[in-house]
Amino acid sequence: MRLSVKTYDYILLLTVVSALILSGCSYADGPTNIEPDIPLNEVANVTRNDATLSAHVTLNGSEPLSYLRFRYGETADMEYATDDISPVGADVSAEIHKLKAGTTYYYCAVAGSKTAKFKTQTLSFTTLPNASPAVMQAKVLSSGPTCVMVAFDITSDGGDPITEAGCEIYDVSSGNSRRVTLPNDQLCEGSHSVILNSLTPLAEHRIVAFAANRNGLTKGEPLSFTTGSSIILGEAGILELMVGKLDMEKDKISISGLMDGSDFRYLRSLLGALQSNSGDVVGCKIENVDLSDVRIVKGGKSYDDSHFTEDDCITTGLFGDCSRLRAITLPMSALYLRRDAFANCALLETIDISASVTSILPSSGCQSLSSINIAPNAHYTRIDEVLFDNDVTEIVWFPIGKSGEYELPPTITAIGQNAFRGAKITKLAIGNSVKTISPGAFSLSAIADISLPDNLTNISQGLFQDCVNLKTIRLGKGCEYLGSYVFDGSALVDLHVAAEIPPYVKSDTFDDMLLETGCLYVPRKSLATYRNHLKWGKFKTIVAED
Repeated sequence: MRLSVKTYDYILLLTVVSALILSGCSYADGPTNIEPDIPLNEVANVTRNDATLSAHVTLNGSEPLSYLRFRYGETADMEYATDDISPVGADVSAEIHKLKAGTTYYYCAVAGSKTAKFKTQTLSFTTLPNASPAVMQAKVLSSGPTCVMVAFDITSDGGDPITEAGCEIYDVSSGNSRRVTLPNDQLCEGSHSVILNSLTPLAEHRIVAFAANRNGLTKGEPLSFTTGSSIILGEAGILELMVGKLDMEKDKISISGLMDGSDFRYLRSLLGALQSNSGDVVGCKIENVDLSDVRIVKGGKSYDDSHFTEDDCITTGLFGDCSRLRAITLPMSALYLRRDAFANCALLETIDISASVTSILPSSGCQSLSSINIAPNAHYTRIDEVLFDNDVTEIVWFPIGKSGEYELPPTITAIGQNAFRGAKITKLAIGNSVKTISPGAFSLSAIADISLPDNLTNISQGLFQDCVNLKTIRLGKGCEYLGSYVFDGSALVDLHVAAEIPPYVKSDTFDDMLLETGCLYVPRKSLATYRNHLKWGKFKTIVAED
């Protein structure tokens, strides 16, 4: 049977196709411009103003995409576009910002290769609407008997301007409530603080932070708080704010937290110390201060117009001239107690010092001080209200409110600077073990009669200065030197010197009145030596004694 030409051509075509299939012809040998699949993913991370657009790219040919971008807008024209993205891998995404809240947006993906351009289907999403603000629970920063400082965070304005924010406070005992609001210039997202005054002492209160905009008002979780008897400072420099309407009829104040120069300036005014720009607090009766939980930090104003606070230090004059102060407990964190920190605190009776203190110097003018208490300490110890170094070899501070006679422990070898300054004792027994007495140790004291040991070689500067009751002094055999102004301002009548060789004296050791009216007693065999001495010989009366 003969095949027609048409039939023959058809058979030939089938044969060629079959041969190609049997020969394993691959897709790679086919066309390269087949359109890719680019389905859009569901929009992610949608907020009031932001969203994340993404698509999944599947190439159906060998030609890669050279770019991809997303178009979006409030209308089907999609007037906005992201920057071009070079697709790497199958998933492509872009974040878009500055969207309008509560608005429907249309979006698609546009891509291209070297030979073709592609556009996906168009989808839509809607941004979240504006809402009322988001507010966190308030937390206490500082507190006092009648006030509290709290902080709270406004984490979101809800998309609209905040019109009001602050804290509501509810007094559980009385049932009264009120609001304290932020000023207009603070109505924004972020951290805020408010001080709530005129609270009921020792009473439970509930505090709720709030914020409002045109969409509504949001409240944070309630905070339960009970006012206490002490003042707790969460930051330095706010003591005056936290005292609020403190009951000044009470005689004690307890403070904890951080205190700087500004805080101590105000505390001094509560205790009757007057200084410029900060007068006495009228009607205040506070006389007992507990600072055991305070940490002293540098900064703030000068507390007395001359000095500034230092970290962990009871500095000079920090409580000087506090006329009402009777008792004080110093901070447990304090390391140093400087000279005259309590100068002229005439009513001060008791000082409690913590175990952490490593350096202590006495204060003058504390006429009523009778007890210096210190916790077990590696540096100092207390015996009968008197402060010594830990080995009881040096007396550091004798409370000048103690009167009568006093005998030093036999282990004492040194008397510290100003240790007995202003002391009321009239007679002091010093053992021969004492070899060192520092300057001013007995100045301004009430001592009337004193004998210094033979082992003491140097009589230091100003040792008996302004001792108005002093009548008789006996210097030991080992005396070799007398410093400047040793007896200035004293009422010395009889000076006994046991040293056979006249001690060295400064030109200003003796004043003219002592030389004129005082009587010098010297060893009999050294009488001529003293009389012929350039300086000792100026005494008008020199008497020999055995």
